Amino acid sequence: MTLGNMRGNGVRTLAVRCLGRGCNHHSTLDVSGYSDEVPVPSFGPRMRCERCGQRGADVMPNWSERDVTGAFDGRRTPD
Repeated sequence: MTLGNMRGNGVRTLAVRCLGRGCNHHSTLDVSGYSDEVPVPSFGPRMRCERCGQRGADVMPNWSERDVTGAFDGRRTPD
């Protein structure tokens, strides 16, 4: 997935989780300054944890910020 694809799905930040043993520190990263062609996974190896200093992180679109208002209008019934 590229940043452009992620943005097209209504997400503007990345969720970052430290891969350091026992750390599990997490944060969000604003990637608005990067071009649409940049692949999301390319950020992981470059991240350094603010807490433990470990290099490398699990990086994914921050789906929790996605606006799902109107995704379910309540009118459709299950098949």
